[in-house]
Amino acid sequence: MKKRDFLYIVMALLMLTGCGEDTADVNMLIQGIERSYSVQTGEELYLNPVIVGLTGDVSYDWTVDSESVGSKPEFAMSFSEPGIKYCAFIVNSRESSVIKPFMVRVYSSPGECDNKIVAHRGGAKECDETIPDNSIAALRYAMELGCYASECDIYVTKDKNVVVAHADGKGKVNGFYPWEATLAEIREAGTLSNGEQVPTLEDYLDYAMKGGGCTRIWLDIKNITKPSTLPEPAIDACRQACRIIREKKREKWVEFICTGNKDVMTVCDELCRQSGIPIGWMGNAPVKDYLSKGYTWANLSLAYMDDEWHTGTHTVDEFVSKGVAMSVYNVDEEPAMHFYLSQYDKMKAICTNYPAKLIRLARSMQIEDK
Repeated sequence: MKKRDFLYIVMALLMLTGCGEDTADVNMLIQGIERSYSVQTGEELYLNPVIVGLTGDVSYDWTVDSESVGSKPEFAMSFSEPGIKYCAFIVNSRESSVIKPFMVRVYSSPGECDNKIVAHRGGAKECDETIPDNSIAALRYAMELGCYASECDIYVTKDKNVVVAHADGKGKVNGFYPWEATLAEIREAGTLSNGEQVPTLEDYLDYAMKGGGCTRIWLDIKNITKPSTLPEPAIDACRQACRIIREKKREKWVEFICTGNKDVMTVCDELCRQSGIPIGWMGNAPVKDYLSKGYTWANLSLAYMDDEWHTGTHTVDEFVSKGVAMSVYNVDEEPAMHFYLSQYDKMKAICTNYPAKLIRLARSMQIEDK
């Protein structure tokens, strides 16, 4: 059903009920329904609106694409097919009828993306850090650019939440080692520079879905070396993140990248396999080591690469020729941007602190993801 046709139906219903000239005031009578929602296929959308100003006996009707789907005051429905659903909540009483239209975007996976650019920490550095990294504002920036993914760092908390944050030089978030503090304690200790509270993984997943675009979330499992090398909090961050992603049915919206710590990667690779979520290893190791462990994706620092500017030992072809997907970080200087864009067809992704610049450069070179 086309949006135009839906609007014609709503207008006709408003006119028939005598409410057509007072839509602004009428809509005020129904509270708790937004103009649009985004859900994943199979995910239940539950709405329990408040009706203000109606007295006496009333009847209810929920419609989806002009078909009646319910007659109760609340709405609980899931959708099996992706697409845009034009919906309405209709309340009838003796005195009047009220119609509240809304739209539901249903997604089965992220939309088609025309690039392979990943915004490191959301691209906050490109904004002269006027937005903090690992914030919802940074995620929004990456989404507005239409990046393939927005990279962020994750830590587990004492109460098994997962926070999106980058630890300071002492390995702490808001003065705490995250795994030794609860989410509430971390948040109570301070906000981000833009006033946001420290976001959770749920916050990030919900916001990415709300936008409904092509931008995935890259979750960076950090190597914890302070106060000492601690594999277990890093592994538990992955474990709890996988649990949350499964519970929210967001497996197609997330990819992991994992510290080069071999012990952490061994466990996280298995956790991600069980959850059906891709994971890339950041190990400075030859491709034979990846193959021997069954790892399918290498995400390497430019410092590990053998190119015109770095003295590492690895090349894109070393991995791609053996069937291992390849991505690199952080491609920030323009000569390196040109070089890795010349390898674009071979790359899974290119991570950068300057996503808008890299996307512009790719388009100027008429490079796009096919």
